[in-house]
Amino acid sequence: MEPSVSPIIAADNKSPTQSLDATDQVTIAPTTQKKGAQFWLIFVAICASMFLSALELTSVSTALPTIVEDLHGHDFAWVGSAYTLGSTAFMPMSGGLADVFGR
Repeated sequence: MEPSVSPIIAADNKSPTQSLDATDQVTIAPTTQKKGAQFWLIFVAICASMFLSALELTSVSTALPTIVEDLHGHDFAWVGSAYTLGSTAFMPMSGGLADVFGR
């Protein structure tokens, strides 16, 4: 008795579990998705916050010698530590807000 071959498998000579050869071409239609107003609003907000953060770091380091001179201080290393401490304390709260509003 001869084994029967499915007409689908016989037509293209490939079983459903065979992988595609290098000569097989698969065309995928490109999908163009227009970005909405919400995307651009979030994008601009992130860019603005990154710009303001960089500006803040630059302005503090530029103005620090003048501030120390006006306050008659000799040691201004605490300013960098205070900024780091403040931003570190703010991180868990901003992470929680991102979890609530980011989903």
